[in-house]
Amino acid sequence: MDALSELVLKCQQHPEDEALREQVRQKTMELFYRLPNKYHLIEEEHCASFLLYCEASIDRYIDMFVPMSNYGYYIMCIIRKRIIPFKQLMHEEEGRNRSVMFVSASPIQYHGQAEELCGGALYRQDELPAVYQTLLSQGPTTARGRHPAIRSLLRALHRGSCRRGLLLSSVMDPSYALEHHTALISRLLGCEEHLLIDFLASFDQLLFTKRQEYNAHLERIGFRFFQINCYRRKITETKRKKSRKKIQTRYRFNVSTWEKDLEELEKRKQIFISKSQLGQILGLPTSSIHHNITAWRHAMRDALDASTTKDYLE
Repeated sequence: MDALSELVLKCQQHPEDEALREQVRQKTMELFYRLPNKYHLIEEEHCASFLLYCEASIDRYIDMFVPMSNYGYYIMCIIRKRIIPFKQLMHEEEGRNRSVMFVSASPIQYHGQAEELCGGALYRQDELPAVYQTLLSQGPTTARGRHPAIRSLLRALHRGSCRRGLLLSSVMDPSYALEHHTALISRLLGCEEHLLIDFLASFDQLLFTKRQEYNAHLERIGFRFFQINCYRRKITETKRKKSRKKIQTRYRFNVSTWEKDLEELEKRKQIFISKSQLGQILGLPTSSIHHNITAWRHAMRDALDASTTKDYLE
């Protein structure tokens, strides 16, 4: 019997000796870390994970040892049994990681909670046209700018078409405006910021269902991608021809469904309020909305195309 086996037996005979128990435990952990790679059971980078996978049971393995063979062989038998479920766990984790990597877009959050945004109440849909007119009537802006390009842009905002275009552009993607630019937009329009926030939040609430559908679609794509990887692995592992054919059928079905889901995702990528929807809600012709937004974009282009060093409002 080798020295390590004798040390383990001595540890079993003196359970009160904590230092001896810790010494045996450390040597056992070394075996769980070193042997899997030495005998080509797993790659070296996975050895630490395998050790952590088995670490909770090490004390039990020490107590279970009987001197029918040396301790190293005993641990090797345990490793061969535990390496199979560990590899299965690694494959599943790899599939999940791939699906997460594939679906790189984060779920789109809902920013339409009025209490979180400003403590006010959201407007009903039939109230939005009146609020829209109120926001436009509060201007024009009184902001000043040092740079000629900024002064040009502020002069453009005295035109009704540009002011309407700025507000309508913000409403089409209310979540982005709420998250980043309400203070700047309200200053440019010369309106009250809390009124603008409530107005944008009311439109953002209308996109809640679209966001839910988009996030659910992302989850379906990730699940299909995970299933594809599982079936691909099972095809290589399955020996029986009949069973393998069934798995191949399921694999092809998941691939075709996954491809259709990808095509559908392209249609759902842009989550915003369209010009036609905006016209229906605010009671405006779509052509008028298009004209105002185009006027605002042209004003920005004309004012800001030249290189500037300090585009700050005073």
